[in-house]
Amino acid sequence: MFTRQFSKALINITAVWLSFWVVGMVLFSNPYIFKLYKEPFKNPMGYRLASAISLSQESDQKVVLLLGASTVREGFDTSIMNGSQSNYFVINGGTSGGTILTLPAMVEMVKMSGIHPECIVLGINARMLINRTSKVHDHGYTDFLHLMSSLNLSFLRGMEEAEKTQTYSHIFKNTIWPYLLPARRLNQLSRFALFKINNQFYFDNPNSLEQYMRNKNELLPSPEFIYYDNTRFSSEKLKSYEDRYLEEGMFEPTNYATPFHLDLLRTEISRLSKLCNQLIIVEMPEATFSRENFSIHAKTKMEDVINSFSGEVIFIDHSASYSDDQFRDISHMLESTRNKYSQDMVQVLNKNLVNQDGTQGREHD
Repeated sequence: MFTRQFSKALINITAVWLSFWVVGMVLFSNPYIFKLYKEPFKNPMGYRLASAISLSQESDQKVVLLLGASTVREGFDTSIMNGSQSNYFVINGGTSGGTILTLPAMVEMVKMSGIHPECIVLGINARMLINRTSKVHDHGYTDFLHLMSSLNLSFLRGMEEAEKTQTYSHIFKNTIWPYLLPARRLNQLSRFALFKINNQFYFDNPNSLEQYMRNKNELLPSPEFIYYDNTRFSSEKLKSYEDRYLEEGMFEPTNYATPFHLDLLRTEISRLSKLCNQLIIVEMPEATFSRENFSIHAKTKMEDVINSFSGEVIFIDHSASYSDDQFRDISHMLESTRNKYSQDMVQVLNKNLVNQDGTQGREHD
């Protein structure tokens, strides 16, 4: 039986812990937490979206936020897009993931940030509606999620058991101890600051950046683009991918566009459309092999879901816009193609967002 003193002490400790927890959760949930991620470094890909969100928060222009996986990350050159117009500021929030299961985490991060872009361009492909691993945790998205948010955890149902457990446990850890993420980031930024200070005052004997890194590459600058191979897509290149595609079940039609994946897409489009003035969904360019072997299994069902938002969402199909010799693999464009596509997208944005008289436009391409 507990003594009165012990019970009183336990109540006081619980009250202090709850107060400490509330302060931490307020800190973790504060939109300004993304300010810590303006410099993404070579961190997990989810941090690139956090960096894009930080830039969106700081912009005094109308923002067009590009959202999606690696095809978006590698498919747009924002220096070209921003250099050819001044009506809005384009920010590339493209990351990695490869499946629709990463979309709920992306949408939740945008919602947590409090930004409301003029336009969000969501770049997807029908093949993303496939039942395979998504690496939501490995790509760093779970660092920004907690159970007190509006995130619908039903997307975990689409994961393999090991990935589901890992993802949920990390989200749970963030909820129980909300200081973990900001503390880890502040530690990283402090080490980078010490490196710069040391080299500023001791430039005759500079330290190596590696001395300040706890994990490989963690303080190195993040390149704008990851893929620099400009070798054109070919049948020889395809052979190096085919075994992986077979192993991941990408040739199996029944692995695509299940009711679960379609419901998830429908839910996230609805959420995303409320976070901006105009949502544009673009079916990203892909090579013939990808269209005819993968996306074909989900294209009609995916487009039916998107078209159910007619009047709210602009949908543009660019999947067959470029010939195969303009790709480096089945879905990532060569640099020359990316440059052209960036210019083409400026025209799409101008057509749908800004009319000649400066008013908002909603024409469909």
